[in-house]
Amino acid sequence: MSSPTLKPPCYGLEHLKREFDELLQRLVTAHHAEASAAFLVPSVESLIEGDTLVIRADLPGVDLDKVEISVKGDVLTIRGSRERQGEARAHDFIHREVMYGYFERDLMLPGPVDPKRIETSYRDGVLCLKMPAPKESIVRRVPVSVGNP
Repeated sequence: MSSPTLKPPCYGLEHLKREFDELLQRLVTAHHAEASAAFLVPSVESLIEGDTLVIRADLPGVDLDKVEISVKGDVLTIRGSRERQGEARAHDFIHREVMYGYFERDLMLPGPVDPKRIETSYRDGVLCLKMPAPKESIVRRVPVSVGNP
C-alpha cells in the first residue's frame, strides 16, 4: 500500500500568486506610461547676453500653430502639444521613447518683462525667445583694488 502524496500547504496558492504578479505588472506598466506622459516637458536654457534675456526651448516635431507663449509678471509659460504624424493605424514599434501630447512649462524670470517686447524665432526644432533683460538681472562687474584697506 502506497502512502498518499503530501502536498505543501501553499500548493493552491501558486495560481493566485501568478495572477497577482501579472496584475502588479500591468499596474506598474500603466503607471510607467502615465508617468512618461507627464514628462513631456520641453528642455530649456536661459541666459543673459548683454542686456538681452534669451530663452531657448527644445520643441522638435512640434507644430508652431500648437504653441502658446504667455507672460504674467515674472513667469513665462510655454504650452502646446506634439501630435503623432500620419499614424492612422497601429504600428509594431520595436523601441519608442518619443512622447506625444500636451505640454506646459513655467519659467521664473529674473524680473517682470513686457510681453510686447518679446521676439520669437524657430529653427531646427528650437524655439528662441529674446527680450530686454530686467534691470535687476544684468550683471555688473565690480573692480577689485589691490592694496591695503
